[in-house]
Amino acid sequence: MSLHLNKSYLLLLSTCVAAIAVFLNYPPPPLSDTLKKWKQSGKMFNFQNNNIFYHDYGNENNEDVLVCIHGFPTSSFDFIKILPDLQNIFGRVIVADMLGFGFSDKPKVHNYTVFEQADIITYLLKSLSINKVNILAHDLGDTIAQEILARFEDGEKDRILLQSVTLLNGGILPETNFPKIIQKLLLNKYLSPVLMRLTNYVIFKQSFSDVFGENTKPSEEELADFWSANIWNDGYLVTADLLQYINQRHANRDRWVHVLQNTTVPCTVCTQRVRVIITACFSIYTKVSLIIFN
Repeated sequence: MSLHLNKSYLLLLSTCVAAIAVFLNYPPPPLSDTLKKWKQSGKMFNFQNNNIFYHDYGNENNEDVLVCIHGFPTSSFDFIKILPDLQNIFGRVIVADMLGFGFSDKPKVHNYTVFEQADIITYLLKSLSINKVNILAHDLGDTIAQEILARFEDGEKDRILLQSVTLLNGGILPETNFPKIIQKLLLNKYLSPVLMRLTNYVIFKQSFSDVFGENTKPSEEELADFWSANIWNDGYLVTADLLQYINQRHANRDRWVHVLQNTTVPCTVCTQRVRVIITACFSIYTKVSLIIFN
């Protein structure tokens, strides 16, 4: 009898969770006009049976190329406001949604790795006949850039030649990176299936806004766009899988930190003044240039 009651209780609990999840996430918000134009103007390429969304701006014959790699949990839409300025500096700018993000495919049963994301960037550049590039990266994108940098320094046959690497705020040194509480909970294999389905705009808005400075908070419209791209094609269901990059940073720390200590490529890290302790620690470990902003 006790076993029967336990099963009934679990079934009831599962049903309630599913019902709440549907209530919180259905129907998905419509895309804004800005996001619609962004999606319509983009292109797709296929990588191992998955479609990857990207934009290619500028003259394809220009050899001064910049590739922008976004962070978690957003997409290449992060860079939309600075694309005109970047185009004025570089002749050609490439931005892409990593697998599982934005308008790229979001396979539900998939082992998402930093190594695969680096493969995607490399494949895209090669398919566009780009063999020499500058990198601008943020957050998760920093780690992807570190792997691409490591491949360059390893002298891999199919490596991309790197002219410069610029890393914005991110967990470059795992020991100085502290995931948010929601991220820690989502990394728990028992809690993540429930938490992913309970994710909603209110939670996203609060958590995401907290990572911005006091004077750089996104507007309500911008937050809605970030959220819409995030849950496009049921993206909330792969959040926990995508977050495995945090564990991968620790597992591959020696490779990704070592390359910053010894790279021959001009590298710059831009970080906030509030991260001065992390910055000081970073300067001890590496010879990379630092830019600190308010």
